[in-house]
Order: sequence, then structure tokens, then C-alpha cells
Amino acid sequence: MAQGRHSVFIFGGGAREHAAAWKFDESPHVGQIYYAGPRNPGMDKLATYVGIGVTEETELANFAQAKSVDLAWVGPEQALVSGVVDMFRVRGRAIFGPTSGAAGIEGSKAFAKLLMERARIPTAPFEICHTAALARSYVRRHGVPIVVKADGLAGGKGVSVCRTEAQAEEAIVRNMIQRVNGIAGEVLVMEDLLQGEELSIHVLADRNGHVTLSSAQDHKPVGEGDTGPMTSGMGAITPVPWVTDEMMATIENQIVTPLLSALKTRELPFEGCMFPGLMMTPDGPQVLEVNCRPGDPEWQAHMRRSKSDIFEVSLACAEGRLSSVSLKWDPRTAVSLTIASGGYPGKGKPDIPIYGVHEAELVPGVMVFVAGAKFIDGQLVTGGGRELSVTALGDTLQDALNLVYKATGRISFEGMYYRHDIGQRALARMRAK
Repeated sequence: MAQGRHSVFIFGGGAREHAAAWKFDESPHVGQIYYAGPRNPGMDKLATYVGIGVTEETELANFAQAKSVDLAWVGPEQALVSGVVDMFRVRGRAIFGPTSGAAGIEGSKAFAKLLMERARIPTAPFEICHTAALARSYVRRHGVPIVVKADGLAGGKGVSVCRTEAQAEEAIVRNMIQRVNGIAGEVLVMEDLLQGEELSIHVLADRNGHVTLSSAQDHKPVGEGDTGPMTSGMGAITPVPWVTDEMMATIENQIVTPLLSALKTRELPFEGCMFPGLMMTPDGPQVLEVNCRPGDPEWQAHMRRSKSDIFEVSLACAEGRLSSVSLKWDPRTAVSLTIASGGYPGKGKPDIPIYGVHEAELVPGVMVFVAGAKFIDGQLVTGGGRELSVTALGDTLQDALNLVYKATGRISFEGMYYRHDIGQRALARMRAK
């Protein structure tokens, strides 16, 4: 790759994209960073805001062409499913992410489950239901507990773990009758509830090969002890201390390689970042879901450990030469902790002043990425959902957790909410050895 100052166009305005912008800003190859999507006050310090929506493919491509952007980098799944990568490739512009066809692995849970079934990739038994009557019939025949999933994109809020028939009925009604998830809930995937420990696996892939990153563990439920409704993620750790090389080899051989192969066989080669969410069961790893983009909050933790040039890696991925670059990692542990408004994953109060972010970042090893918070008249305020992602690096998982919670203790706003038990199950498992 020629040396020089290149431009990058990031799609998305959350904490994941803020972390990516921070890494791009570190690259000696990058001079100008643009970003589109929701306005992010943290990203504004690093990049120029472009007032275009992430699913406005033509407008995004026109802007990239007008500015001679060297690389586009896509965060949100909505942009990928809608076909922004296809549009850029038609115009011959480099972009990091899968085509809309390959992004169907996340865009439709039914598609993903059928793909895995045919490729014999381990996943929970399931049934696809196109009507409420069929979904109710499945509940009567199967019994509970079960998991009810909206087929389409629901912003991390389309999954319901149902331990009673009443909960299953509520999930069916919310999706298919009340349409709380819009068209995403027109079809439901009903599947067995798997037991075990969840893992997040991130894979960088191009048309010629792939690299699997270290293990991570998200904490999806909103409540302490993994209770309450599912969210887009309340915190993550990487690497996961109890995950062995043997486990990762099994995941590689039984899940990652077969998934990429199955898509390629269907002429949907995956290029970008694939993120299978797994359950490590007594019978081995099984796939809970497959995402077509980096996870949030996992990506923030991965970026804190990364010692690679994200521009070089992402461009190599987009150009089909991922094998020409090497990935380097900080040996320490990274933690990300999500701070949300009270009431999340419902709608919290917007425009509440947030204090203490600067003081939090004075804690050694800590960086705060902005999720949904915004600036009004020079004051950082809430957006009503996930507001901040506090990250820390530590020599051990416990060290990283101590730092992230010390920093979080310096942040305050009315209704502030976060989980106090991120990483505790991993620590308990290690202590029990």
C-alpha cells in the first residue's frame, strides 16, 4: 500500500464507531475521517460529521466519490443489510463490510438457521413460524422454556427468553400483533433454550481467507445476574480467561470455517467482520446468532487491546489481501462497561446532564466512548438509551474491572444505570478451578 495520508468514511455514530474512529485517528496513514449517522460528540473530536443516514446508499456513495474517500468502514447492521456495500462496490470504491446477500446472515434469523441446519453447524433446534397461530401451536407442542426471536433486525431487542407459556404468548403478541419490532417480527424463529456460558467470536474475513480474534463475552440481559430483558449489551470482557486454545480450535473447525464455507457455496462470500454469538454447552459450542458486523460493546474492548493499524487491516480486508497483514494485540485484558439511562432497554429520559467523563478518563488505562449521549449548548446530555461505554485495560481481568468501576464511579447523571457484575461469572469460574 502506498504511504501517505488517506481518508476514511465511517458509517454509524455509536460507541463501536467512536472506538473505530479513535483507532483510525491513531493510524499514520489516515489524515481525514468523516462519519455519517447519528451525531456523536466523542467522534466530533476526531472526525467531520456528514448529515447522511447510514441506509442512504446513493447519498453516501456520492459523498465518498466527491471527496475521493479511500476507505469506507461500516458499523451498523442496518446499513449492511440495506446494501451500502453493494453500492460502493458497483462504483469501485473500497469498503469494509459484507454485501447485502452475505449480511442476510444477520438480516434474517430464519435464513441463518436454515443455512446452519444444511451445513450441520451446531445450533439449537428450531421452527420458523409465519403466523401467530403457528407460533402458539409450537408453544403448545414444545412447551417451555423456549426462546422467541424476531426474524429481522430489531436492534438487539427482538429476543425473548420465555420460561412460561404466558411469557411466550406475550412475545408472540408483541411481535406479530402489536408489531413492536415492526416488520422484523412478522416472522418468528422459535428455538430451544440452550444452557451454558455465552461467548462472542469475531472473525475478519475477505474473499480468500479469515482471521479469528480472541474470545470475548458480552452481558446481554439488563439486570444483575443475567436477569431481565435482553439488551444490545451491558458490558464485555476480552479475552475470556477460561477459554482454552482447544476450545477455540473446536469453534474454528465446527462453526467459523463451516459458516464462511456455507456462504461461499451459495455465492455469498463474506467479507468484513462476522460475529457469531455462541453458547458453550456441555455438548460443545452451539450458535445462538450470527451477526454481520462488529459487536457493541465487544468491539470497544477489542480496540483497546489492538496494536494493529486498523486502516491497513480494514483496507486489506476490503481488497482481498487480509493474509498480507498481521494482527498484533496487547497481552492485557480489556473490559467495556455500558452506562445507560434508567428504564433501558425501554426509553429513558433524554437531555439529562452528564457529569464526570473527563474525571473518569483520568483513571489510568481508562477511555470513555460515547454511545447515545449528545451535546446541547456545550453540555453532554443523555439520549435516553445506552449513553457511554467505559473501557479499561488491566494486567488481569480483576485489574481491568477495578479500573473500569473506579472510573464509572466518577460519572453521574439522574437515572444513571449500569450492571455491577460484569465479568463476575468469568472470575468465579476461574476461582473454582
